[in-house]
Amino acid sequence: MSATLSKKESSATSKPMIKPTVVVLDDDAVVLMGWEMELQNDVFVVLVESVNQLMQKFADDTCMPQRISCVITDFWLGEQNVLDQNIIEKLRAQNYNGPILLSSNVGPEFNLSAFTATIPKQPMSLEALQEFIK
Repeated sequence: MSATLSKKESSATSKPMIKPTVVVLDDDAVVLMGWEMELQNDVFVVLVESVNQLMQKFADDTCMPQRISCVITDFWLGEQNVLDQNIIEKLRAQNYNGPILLSSNVGPEFNLSAFTATIPKQPMSLEALQEFIK
């Protein structure tokens, strides 16, 4: 089971809470920086530019899928889309069962039903992301 996507708070008498982890997959460095700036105070942000880079991170850290609260992905990575790259299947094969949000302006010509939600192609706050996951 993956971690939940919410701010973790702790009191002086309790153990420190671990921030959730959000993975952002996009081949545009400016978009990645925007997501990092928007989310870094509330979650750990893992930025990756390709499906292969994400799979390598999973290979390097086999506990990573259990720490991820949410994956946000662009639709087009270079000339290929994430459906053709089997992103959903690859994430599930790594035992990641949490939400996968598509951050894209892609049209209705693609079947996007495997994604938890489609969100606007722009970085947003943790609170705004939570609204799409509910």
